[in-house]
Amino acid sequence: MAKTLMAIQVEDAKLMAEGGDLPNYSLAGTGKTLSTLEAFRLAGHKKGIVLAPAIALDMWAAEIDDYLGASVQVIRKGADTLSKGNDFIVAPYDLAAGSQRTALYKAFNEGALILDEADRVRGNTSKRTDAVMGRGCTGRGGFIERADQVWSLTGNPIYRYHNDLWSQLVGLYPDLFAEYGVLEYDDFVKNFCFTKVKKFHPRMEPKVTILGSTNAPIIHHILHKEIGVIRRKVASDLPPVVEEVLHPKMTAIPTQYASMINNMTDAQLLRVLLAEEDEEAGLAGIWQAVAIAKVKGSVEYITDLCKATPVLIGTWHSSVGAAYYTELTKVGLKVKRIYGATPARERTEIANAFNDGSIDVIVGQMQAMGVAINLQKASNRVLIAQDHFSPSILEQFIARVYRTGQTSTTYVGYLSSNHPLDKAIARIRRHRAKVQSTALD
Repeated sequence: MAKTLMAIQVEDAKLMAEGGDLPNYSLAGTGKTLSTLEAFRLAGHKKGIVLAPAIALDMWAAEIDDYLGASVQVIRKGADTLSKGNDFIVAPYDLAAGSQRTALYKAFNEGALILDEADRVRGNTSKRTDAVMGRGCTGRGGFIERADQVWSLTGNPIYRYHNDLWSQLVGLYPDLFAEYGVLEYDDFVKNFCFTKVKKFHPRMEPKVTILGSTNAPIIHHILHKEIGVIRRKVASDLPPVVEEVLHPKMTAIPTQYASMINNMTDAQLLRVLLAEEDEEAGLAGIWQAVAIAKVKGSVEYITDLCKATPVLIGTWHSSVGAAYYTELTKVGLKVKRIYGATPARERTEIANAFNDGSIDVIVGQMQAMGVAINLQKASNRVLIAQDHFSPSILEQFIARVYRTGQTSTTYVGYLSSNHPLDKAIARIRRHRAKVQSTALD
């Protein structure tokens, strides 16, 4: 074991090894991966399986080999054949819930099940939930019934509302949730979410729509007093993060977007942004238009930042990322993009070039950056070019830079404006962060 763990990693590993199926909900960048592998060693397990997003497979394989010296097989395709004798299997969620489900279920029958980015196991009807947690989150037929211990790792267990927790927890703690009378999904929703019965079309049956989270103090009690989840905000040795709101000069926004959201409440706006209604009301268009209007006005500022440090820029829509790439390249900066279509190997190459100072800027599509890209070695500057209503999305993206190993104060700049959409999204994000913090922190 060549790596030396931080004190918090040693402490967390001991808690996980001794704590049954103890979830680790610490934020990204706090060292969960090595804490978990140390817990595996302390608990004396001989076998393990890691289910993770596809982007994190190679990271897990490398860390397992480096830290434990264990043999690992990575499953990448449905046609891959499981070999015998390996200590660890690493596989993506989609294959584990799809074409490789039966093979993995048969191959894994002891040891530790590690759920990386465990928030991927959310939803009462998803294939991932059924494969991992079993039918109706009872464990029957799921990977959890094959494991001696299950460790759920995520800094963002609540993506939308409290109902996201049902599938992540009920299968692991059935006795606890039976005491609260919320083993069934519908009962969980009734107790921990705001709902409204809506009828979207005269010929359709009324549908229960979740509008928000409620009873956050009870969720907090369950997580921290009953279960005792690990929840670290940042590693103790990290320097501070400084946030600032920047207002670059904007170009004209197409007239059809000028006043589109003026009469929408924040609740209506959030429902549309979450695509919970049938019509998008053109918000994807206005969201992109407002962000693109700030591109040219931001170029000079970004160029100045790059004189001191490489810069990570976060976008949500591919069109916005393409606009930044074009304008920043024009002024002579070395720019790379990471977005949904970027192959895994190319992502690794871009991250390495960023960390060794060979490029000035990564324009990263936030939902494509994953959890395995570590950019703290050379940079301490993050710019959010498109604010997002989900605080967890931003936390995960910023943690590409603000994470274990960072030695400088990290500066996070939000490229905002006085446009009502920018103001509304920031307002929604802050409100949701407060609600989630009440439940989780």
